[in-house]
Amino acid sequence: MEKVELSGKHAFEIFLDIICEFDILFVKQNIYNTGDYSYFFTTEKINKTQEILDVLRRKSSLETAYMTLGSIKGERLSFFFGVKGTILYYGFYNEDNSYVYKVGRFKVTPADLRSFGKKKCLKTIRNILDNNNLKNLSLLQLIKVDFNTLFDGIENDVEIIDEYRVKNTFEIDILSEEDRDENKLRLYLLQWSRNFSWSDKCYYIIHLTEKYVHFYIKIKTKIQ
Repeated sequence: MEKVELSGKHAFEIFLDIICEFDILFVKQNIYNTGDYSYFFTTEKINKTQEILDVLRRKSSLETAYMTLGSIKGERLSFFFGVKGTILYYGFYNEDNSYVYKVGRFKVTPADLRSFGKKKCLKTIRNILDNNNLKNLSLLQLIKVDFNTLFDGIENDVEIIDEYRVKNTFEIDILSEEDRDENKLRLYLLQWSRNFSWSDKCYYIIHLTEKYVHFYIKIKTKIQ
């Protein structure tokens, strides 16, 4: 499927119009933490597959989408689009195995995302698109990868929370009683961050609970 010619920006707008025509909505689900996508959105399940195929067949700019859907129509599918860096990908998403079938890609800007958000099928995620921050999310994706090295060999859970924050969570048992101190842990986090070029662009926060220690890295509002 990756070898076929992918459609572009104009075709994506038609793609969205078709989704709107069938009253299918994009939903908020694991928006920031799907692979290396800065944003990743899927819709409700596609139910009228044949009807959608009939519409796609008449759209020459979406020939790849038509051929793709025709070959996978027996799968449990939804529509998707996601952004990696400055590239937006779109197509179909297999809800059973999380496989992505890309039918289009193009370079996207923050203004483009705000414009797309005006469409009816995107109304549930309009606020996210209106306030999108691709620059921050690209940096957070980089920090997320580095964050996995905070305590090598110890199980952790790194997730991007929003356009400004990434969190890393460990079970409290990894720390001795003496080390369960937020100031001490914040100093450790700060010193660790000095290994990376993004260190001065962020704030560092620690939150201890009865069971977990949460390390937060927050991008400063104005990145220098």
